[in-house]
Amino acid sequence: MQPSAKLKLQRVDYVQVASLKCSNSIQLLSAKGVKHQQKVVVGDQRGILQLISIKKGEPFVDFKVELKSPVNCVTVHVNSNEPTKEMIVTATQQTVQGFSVKGKLIFKMDTNLVEPIQHLWMASKEELVVSNSYVYNHYQDGKEANYFLSTDRINAVAVLPLNKVPSLTPLLGCQDGNIYSLRDSSLRHRLPIDAGIPTAIQLFQNDGGTSGEWVIYGTSLGQIGLVRWSRAGPAVRWVIQLPSQTTVTSLDFYDVSDSVDGGQLIVGREDGVIEVYQVPPEDDAVHSPTLIFSQNCNDSIAAVRGGIIGADGFPEILVATQRGWIFGLTSCESTTRRKQPDEVTAARASNAQGSERRKQLQYLKSEVEFLEKQFTEAKNNKSPALLPASLEKTETTSAQVNVRAKMNFVGQQNAYYISVESQVSINFILVQCDTNVQLMDVERNLAILSVVDHEKNVPSRLTATFRCQSNTTRLEMKLICAERNTSDQVRLYVSPSIQEPRLAFLKSFRLGCLCNHVRCHPPESFQWSASTPPSSLTLRGGFSQADAHNWIVSCLPNVPEKVPVDEEIHFYFRNDQWQSKLDVQYRRGEIVFLSDNVVALSHVRDFISTEATTKSIQLTMNAEVTWEATEILLHHVHPQLLDLIHRRQRTALALALQEAATDQLALDATGDADWMTAELRDIVLAAKENQPSNHQHTTVEQYQNFLLDLFASHREFLGELEVRSSHKFSLLANMLADTAVRTEAFVEQFRSDDLSTVV
Repeated sequence: MQPSAKLKLQRVDYVQVASLKCSNSIQLLSAKGVKHQQKVVVGDQRGILQLISIKKGEPFVDFKVELKSPVNCVTVHVNSNEPTKEMIVTATQQTVQGFSVKGKLIFKMDTNLVEPIQHLWMASKEELVVSNSYVYNHYQDGKEANYFLSTDRINAVAVLPLNKVPSLTPLLGCQDGNIYSLRDSSLRHRLPIDAGIPTAIQLFQNDGGTSGEWVIYGTSLGQIGLVRWSRAGPAVRWVIQLPSQTTVTSLDFYDVSDSVDGGQLIVGREDGVIEVYQVPPEDDAVHSPTLIFSQNCNDSIAAVRGGIIGADGFPEILVATQRGWIFGLTSCESTTRRKQPDEVTAARASNAQGSERRKQLQYLKSEVEFLEKQFTEAKNNKSPALLPASLEKTETTSAQVNVRAKMNFVGQQNAYYISVESQVSINFILVQCDTNVQLMDVERNLAILSVVDHEKNVPSRLTATFRCQSNTTRLEMKLICAERNTSDQVRLYVSPSIQEPRLAFLKSFRLGCLCNHVRCHPPESFQWSASTPPSSLTLRGGFSQADAHNWIVSCLPNVPEKVPVDEEIHFYFRNDQWQSKLDVQYRRGEIVFLSDNVVALSHVRDFISTEATTKSIQLTMNAEVTWEATEILLHHVHPQLLDLIHRRQRTALALALQEAATDQLALDATGDADWMTAELRDIVLAAKENQPSNHQHTTVEQYQNFLLDLFASHREFLGELEVRSSHKFSLLANMLADTAVRTEAFVEQFRSDDLSTVV
């Protein structure tokens, strides 16, 4: 989506703090008047809470409080009776604290949560909502009023405005791909998200609209949607999906362009992109928003906030990155910002200018003293066994380097996207994996990729390095991996550009045996019909529910690490490449897999058998292979294979024709530069128009290997041995390489023996 109308904003850097965790790490105080400057509240992972004001383009710290624990949440509470008396509320560990705008502690509450607070909402000192990774708590008058245990990790929390809705209605965006609404301690409604996992939730126009029921959400795959959350349940009004498919980290509404239609939607993404959308008004919610501004800052965005920060009367977007950079995208031009009358300029050259410089020097001096104090405490608190001797002589930054790494799977592209970000420049990244995977570079990376060719007897199948250019703090890569019967890990050794000591951070990600499956919600398509029954695999034995859950976690992606409390657990998955489905049900002593893809059943059977043998657990297996669902799968996959082969042949022919057209010998032989026939020109033109997308990574070999695995898995479930060395297997392999073989002939040969047998 391209911007339809240009919104001109320019970047103005303000200050850098320590790393920030999420969008709740930074907030703005209310303006004292119409279009007056606002102050910025920041809580970082170093445990520092500070209030910053921008004066003449320079940051000044109004107060700084050392909380000694990472600040996970910051919010600003405005008393409706006394709007001028704002309270800055923070969450550190399990404690909620409130500070005045002068930095004085005026409120403190210790919650009964076991894990640190991750999300915070406050209507008053008597009405408080907090949550950690799995638990939601509602407090009234300091006492727990409501409690909810989520089955999966909570990524985002929003609460509908109490002045517009009749009762407290919290919304939880969870890792299982759902947004839940609660009533007291019970689940009220559920909204399944098809594209990704909800990562950000924001009230429409920051107040929920006229009814208070309108909500905007963003997902891990870049989707943005508008939902009306009424008493009857959620109703999606519009959804937009951009080609970038990068995680939405922060949402906000603000009138950046002084439009008459209300505030614009500001979106911050994990890849550093900041976007502004012109959103239709509430009564025209059928139409999707229009992109009017986009810019990439090349750092992961932690938060975006709209307000007036740098200069009176000029709206801007305040951006905070996860590395701690805070800057503004403002409509105020630099010439206007610094334009002063002659008499003011003369005054600033004297006492006023000297006063400003003294304030700046005092600010820098306090920063240096604080860093020295932090370094001294860190050095004294480190035991000799944990702190290398060389580290005692280094600067503070070497001990406080923070490296983040994240991996997301995009089912439509059949690829994993890995992003690495560091507070300091990255020197190189070493990538290793024992599984045969394909590593791909991203065009915007400022790095050189080198892949090591291994011999067959070397355990590691992938060893590659990214040598980064100077000032590279963020790197992205793509990973293509085929499903198999083992689970492995991708290991990243990240070395920042620190001279002494040399550091390397290890980041590892699991690749399950069914790593290309995507967890989804139970749609109607999972109601298997009688005409196309799925194949099934049932495992029984003396294993616990925790054992079964750990096996499922190792096999499939996006399964919660904690064991759900239900007696019987049920998950649904799909494979977008093969258009197959997988239904998993398990409890103590029994696991049932239902799928139209017997290759997936074969992989999980082999993996769980190996894991159970390691724990000396005896398993009994019962497999029922059906033909009807497999036949549908064959009719879907084989035509795609033929299309890929034809496209590869046409591309090769077009390249040859293009080379011949530029070859001087061909021109001399024909005496005419336009020697190609109309048919050949059409082939060249079609090849140019149908260039493969950067997101398409499927190959002919992948399809051929899958169809052969499908045949081998059938025969193995039927009890046949050495299927891959049989004559029938070789015959099918030759048929897959022959484009003259139609799908019906291949399916008939595939089914030449009866496969509908119960084992």
